[in-house]
Amino acid sequence: MRLTVIALTAFCLIAAPVQAQNDRMTPIAIPSQPEAIELGTGPLAGATAPESWHSQYGSLFARNVTVATLTPFLPDPAKASGAAVIVAPGGGFRTLSMSNEGWDVAKALAARGVAAFVLKYRLNQTPADMPAFEQSMREMFSGAARPPRATPEEAMARLEPQIADA
Repeated sequence: MRLTVIALTAFCLIAAPVQAQNDRMTPIAIPSQPEAIELGTGPLAGATAPESWHSQYGSLFARNVTVATLTPFLPDPAKASGAAVIVAPGGGFRTLSMSNEGWDVAKALAARGVAAFVLKYRLNQTPADMPAFEQSMREMFSGAARPPRATPEEAMARLEPQIADA
């Protein structure tokens, strides 16, 4: 028993840094989302890049979302509490962390009797090409690509698609 605990602890200590270092953005096919319901807010005006997905940190991310959807995760009727929530995955309006901040959260809520609906909202456009997108993210995090501080009116105009989807 003691040897098993030591071996398991050693494995976890070795595996955790490996997973944490998996920060490479790897393009993937758009996952099937048969339960997704289009919200009817229309396509993103002026969008030129198609929706694309990538994996990173063991999670799935969407970007260049141009059509908003809501995906239901309903509890077993025997467990249903009558409560419902909308889960809006984060990503700084450039990406959506769909698996760990969206679907996983919704599944956990449904398992506890709460109906959850994952909102895939329209996003600000990013370069379609993965290397160009990665460069734009590096610039954003370095501060080089940050626009001057917006007025409240400018901020509302920039966030209009996301506000409409909410």
